[in-house]
Amino acid sequence: MCERVLILYRHPLFAEAVRRLLSVEADLEVHAAPLVSVALDEALETLRPEVVVLERPGTEEPEPDLSRLVSRAPRIISFGLADNVLTCFEGTTIASAGPDDLRRAVRLSAPTQELARLPVAGAGTAGMRELRWHGRGGQGVVTAAKMLAGAALRDGRCAQAFPEYGPERRGAPLVAFTRLADAPIRLFTPVERADVVVLLDPTLISTVPLVDGLKPGGLLLANWASSPEDLRQVLGTRAHRIAAVDATAIAQATLGRAIPNTVLVGALARLTTLVSWSALEAELREAFGAPGSARAEANVSAARRGYETVQAIAADEGAAVPVPPPQPSLPGWRSLLSGGVIRPTKVEAAPQTGAWRAQRPVLQIERCIHCLFCWVFCPDSAILVQNGRIVGVDYDHCKGCGICARECPVKPTAIPMVGEGEPVAQRSEALSA
Repeated sequence: MCERVLILYRHPLFAEAVRRLLSVEADLEVHAAPLVSVALDEALETLRPEVVVLERPGTEEPEPDLSRLVSRAPRIISFGLADNVLTCFEGTTIASAGPDDLRRAVRLSAPTQELARLPVAGAGTAGMRELRWHGRGGQGVVTAAKMLAGAALRDGRCAQAFPEYGPERRGAPLVAFTRLADAPIRLFTPVERADVVVLLDPTLISTVPLVDGLKPGGLLLANWASSPEDLRQVLGTRAHRIAAVDATAIAQATLGRAIPNTVLVGALARLTTLVSWSALEAELREAFGAPGSARAEANVSAARRGYETVQAIAADEGAAVPVPPPQPSLPGWRSLLSGGVIRPTKVEAAPQTGAWRAQRPVLQIERCIHCLFCWVFCPDSAILVQNGRIVGVDYDHCKGCGICARECPVKPTAIPMVGEGEPVAQRSEALSA
């Protein structure tokens, strides 16, 4: 005999998702109805379900009135796809949950007792560590997050790694996340309370609130050429453990390129117990080509240098966590205008993206032959031209991609790339040159 399951939904996508999750169970008769009074009463009266799966309300949605359900359904399960929380109303136990847990809850006669024993890694689960990575496109931020997760899998742990970015190009700031745990991870949201923050590009210190969301006593590891004490002064926090390693210099020496990701992953293996060195080394050799290849060995060497040279200082016990400045709150969906109307606002035709740079081109005008190759190939229209002659670089919008230096036919190039950091001429000054 088939067991009847009724899905009560606020959003049709929820009903479709749960129906697919339960479709593998051959002897379930699954129905769905919207969570409105008329449809609810009709569905309960007609179907007389043994199990009701109720869509959990969102943060701005009212809690449902369960009085009509309790008397007419033997088992009520509340499930949220977004927050991975499952509640069985037979016993008020709440556990982080996933698809397998939902199927089990539908089947069990006493689901709350079984769910309490499920080894699920959700928010607050002991043993789960969450990391946040900050860097720029092209520095290997996402690769670093995945390499650490891959090493954890080799150690027999559970892991996930994922980025958060849109259409950004090389040089644009981006964020990636890693979660490691000793049990299956059912949490799929961005990391809000990190145990570790890793910074790949020190130029982001002035633009990204790095310590926001970092737990008291948590670790901040940065690509930083000076001492961790100097980094602490810049960050203005004594409540966190601070570590520094000159990852750019090490990468340049071992890889021939200023890509600091493997150096920082190696430093993490030294500073934490997140992964073992043997697992990380095996992951690096596989990720960067066949074991023994020059590329793989160079990356292992870079990680080993990071492991050996990183320096760290402890957090001051009892130090106050810096309070971030208040952020403007976004309106909820209930307060937005109907019909998706967007109020007129100022839109910049060319937003200033010069802060994305890690390197900048410097025009050596005495060597320039004014062939305009750099102007033709620049993807950001940042090469300034007057009367058919190159007159400067628009540093407000140059992202430091280096294409101009590569395309310049003058050898050595008339527009070499140098490290970012020194004051540069503004657009108006370049135009008047």
